[in-house]
Amino acid sequence: MGTLPRVRRSIWRVSGLATLLVGASTQLAVVHAFAASPAPAAYSWTGFYVGANLGYGWANADDNVVFVDPLLPFTAAHSQIDELDRIIGGGQVGYNWQFNSNAVLGLEADWQSSGARRDEMLVDFVDLPFGVPPDTEKVTTNYESKASWFGTVRGRIGYAWDRRLFYATGGLAYGRISISGTTTEVTDLTNTGAGIFTSTTPFGVTRTAAGWTLGAGIESALADSWTWKLEYLYVDLGSIAGNFTPQTFGGETLTVKSRFNDNILRAGLDYRFK
Repeated sequence: MGTLPRVRRSIWRVSGLATLLVGASTQLAVVHAFAASPAPAAYSWTGFYVGANLGYGWANADDNVVFVDPLLPFTAAHSQIDELDRIIGGGQVGYNWQFNSNAVLGLEADWQSSGARRDEMLVDFVDLPFGVPPDTEKVTTNYESKASWFGTVRGRIGYAWDRRLFYATGGLAYGRISISGTTTEVTDLTNTGAGIFTSTTPFGVTRTAAGWTLGAGIESALADSWTWKLEYLYVDLGSIAGNFTPQTFGGETLTVKSRFNDNILRAGLDYRFK
């Protein structure tokens, strides 16, 4: 009678130990499986990329128009900043090199369709010391400031936080800029009996100017091959100027000058070649 209970207790102990061993082996297998799984690879920013962008530009043209009639004498001088705000778009291509885990160096070139333009009219009127009532001189200038397109070639330096990149950028800026129009001089000497004299002088200066750019941005990976970015750039395209001689008898001179700069905020999408 005492043997059967002891056998039962032994069977329970053996079955309990077996259950414990099975559970422990299962846990060890799970731990080993997790330990054997490779950690996900860190995102790499190294490589070539190409993309497109769309944004908005707040451009300024610092315009100067000076008309001088030394015979009267009379000077019509204007200096004003014209705003050329508009939507811009274009494309970019570049290369990044990631080193020391988080540091990124790059080179990027882009081209933008600008469409920046502004039309202005300037009017100067003065009484002349001739005739009763006095004769008059009126000078009207109509002109257009324009930046047709621009591009940049920039270095980039940044800090990579896995799939995000914070960077500063700067370098060369270039673009097609112009100022053109007409200046009309009307000298009314009817009160002295000499009549009315009118002269219209066309003018225009256009060239591909070079300047500089500086900015910053953030870029983030959407997938292994696609990234998006938000970027700000300040662009200075320098100035253009020209001197013109109206075809009149008074020796008049006309000088025009314009300096262009731009503030740009744009979003871009890049495809990276791995």
